[in-house]
Amino acid sequence: MVSAQPRGQGLGRWLVAALAGAVALTVACDDAASPVDLGRRQAFLRSVGPNVFVPTYAAFAREAAALRSALQGWDGQADSADAPRAAFTAAMTAWQQAEVLQAGPAGSSLLYVGGADLRDALYSWPTTNPCRVDQALVDQSYAADDYLRTALVNGYGLDALAHLVFGAADRNACPAQAAINADGTWAALDAATLAGRRAAFAQRLAAHVDETAQALVSAWSPTGGDFAGQLGEAQGFDGVQAGLDQVAWGLFYLDRQLKDVKIAFPAGIDPSCPTDQCPEAVEFPDAPGLSLAALRANLVGFRALFEGHLPGAPEQLGLDDLLADEGATDLVVELRAAMDAADGALAALQGSLAEAVVAQPEAVQALHAATKTLSTLLKTRVVTVLNLTLPQEGAADND
Repeated sequence: MVSAQPRGQGLGRWLVAALAGAVALTVACDDAASPVDLGRRQAFLRSVGPNVFVPTYAAFAREAAALRSALQGWDGQADSADAPRAAFTAAMTAWQQAEVLQAGPAGSSLLYVGGADLRDALYSWPTTNPCRVDQALVDQSYAADDYLRTALVNGYGLDALAHLVFGAADRNACPAQAAINADGTWAALDAATLAGRRAAFAQRLAAHVDETAQALVSAWSPTGGDFAGQLGEAQGFDGVQAGLDQVAWGLFYLDRQLKDVKIAFPAGIDPSCPTDQCPEAVEFPDAPGLSLAALRANLVGFRALFEGHLPGAPEQLGLDDLLADEGATDLVVELRAAMDAADGALAALQGSLAEAVVAQPEAVQALHAATKTLSTLLKTRVVTVLNLTLPQEGAADND
């Protein structure tokens, strides 16, 4: 069996990309756009914080608080996990919409102005390690006062919590040669002890997720760190165009993360999968139904960032308007059609993504093709029209 572990451990894919490319990145200067362009672009920066980032993070924070509450009385048993699992699904779906919002405090401190690495603290996928989570259950390191300060990001956050809440009660994710299996310490734990530890670990992680979510909301709030105001005035950025670059970089999540890692790898389209398909490499191996919901939420978040407002909210100045300002209305039409095609291809999948990879390979390939069309428009024509600087990962991927 091919391991579902991510390619690369440690600080997380976005942080690794930052380390590899931060020096190579150049920031577009404001003299690259006309004064009229800069006025509209600054208006977008002033709007996107209050109308996209803040409400998206606030919605997640509400679900994170509900998840923490749902886990308070959980005993760690699978037969009492319905409420925790439902709360986790709601929180994770809300976070998946925020995955494209990489600018500011959620982003890498090595790449983004105001970056505080909160995204990886909340959800470090694809840098995950369910075996490490199971090892912590055995050695009870999760109970140490400094656990959250000293553990790698793959030992806490929503990804670790997913394994605790949805993982098999009597099995661990470690290979046979791992110490907890080789020395029998896992097998020595009776079901009641293991369930109690699982509940305690999950409750601690849920509390941390809740607190980090609140910190993220505060960082953007006018009564807190007011990063929304900082972004709107391009404070700390090398001009308005640099602020626009960093907001737009979040759209490239669709290219490298959604298209390549979430879809192409499990479907066997990416050569990293050594067999015809790698369904075990889906984003949520312990909770198969979540993988498609996550993709849907990612596409909702992408569209919200592109249009400058959340679904059902009043229209606001978006990147689509900035493209129209440059006379690229035909490109806006193509982008909307590509987003609709991706939504339609995703809706055609049945069951879980892992099941669809095996039972509906052509439909999964159609979804990959739709997201590739959208990402190609983004990396070529959108970047050119808006004079954007590509993030290093986007620049390196030429498909």
